[in-house]
Amino acid sequence: MPPRGAPARKPVPEVRPPSNSPARPSVRGVVAFDMDGTLLDSMPLIGRTAASILHETFGTPYPEAELQYYRTTGKPFELQLEELYPDATPYELQTTAKRFHEEKAKNAYAHARFFPEVPRVLKLLDRAGWKLVVSTGAEREMAEVVLEREGLGFLFEEVRGAQQGTKDAHLRSFAERWPGLPLVLVGDSRFDMEAGGHVPGVTVLGRACRLDHWEVTPADMRRWGARWADYSLENLPGVLEELFPLSAGSAASDRPGAAGAPDIEAGARTYTGRRKCDVASCARQATWRWLRAYLCDDHLREEARSARARGSLLRATEEEEKGERRPPVRARPPSSSPSPPASRRKGPKRP
Repeated sequence: MPPRGAPARKPVPEVRPPSNSPARPSVRGVVAFDMDGTLLDSMPLIGRTAASILHETFGTPYPEAELQYYRTTGKPFELQLEELYPDATPYELQTTAKRFHEEKAKNAYAHARFFPEVPRVLKLLDRAGWKLVVSTGAEREMAEVVLEREGLGFLFEEVRGAQQGTKDAHLRSFAERWPGLPLVLVGDSRFDMEAGGHVPGVTVLGRACRLDHWEVTPADMRRWGARWADYSLENLPGVLEELFPLSAGSAASDRPGAAGAPDIEAGARTYTGRRKCDVASCARQATWRWLRAYLCDDHLREEARSARARGSLLRATEEEEKGERRPPVRARPPSSSPSPPASRRKGPKRP
């Protein structure tokens, strides 16, 4: 209780979003993205790396090795090797795959970036209520590093790679985790389209590609089972709205304060353990757009501050190694004698 005579405190008003804030569904469905060639513009670099290794290890001519890699892309590289070189020994397959993963990280992932439209598309889908996941034939750890480097890792609920099985197994796992929700696979290869067709209830969408010696057209994607395909993912949010329209009843039930609408406290308590910070987890669970943007901006500001600190430390270390770092300037010790008053200070006399 407050001490006697102290003014009574006013109750803290409940914070509510603006009344004109747009309704946002809690969960619309799940969109599983392939990584290489779909989100990340890495296929030319990976293709050249794979062709060089296949040429040096098995003697396959370089142009043919590059085409062979593109024809079987979408699978884990170990399965590609077994399909391309069935007579190779297990030791050859193992050492070749290990070398490929090491050189792919240095020659491809270190330089490849997301396609220009990908960040905007991912944020639009997240705001629309879609759960975003990654299903890739590469290593999960490498995919997570790339997502965090691009500043978009907090948008994804789960990442599955080659160690977690093929894309068929990934899709079945996603369907078990989110039962009853629409499940969409977005890929760039024939193997992706066929993997989506093997799992019931999966809608497959394709990203066509044009490379120097290889091209997959939207017509090829549709022939392999894609409901929609294009050379860019810019129109993906609109395509999902057409395929899975949001009913008026579900939109009204998800307004803040409505029955069944999740609150921010429940979102803050729901922490999966896979996210790297509570701020990102809370931002994912919040249903109010203005609060989500505030939390995400706070999270990004903290990451930028940490990046600047790491850059300053790196520059200081480099200067110290080169011998160019200046010695620190030492402050003068304070004088023991007090400063004279203003009237006794020496200076030009006023007329």
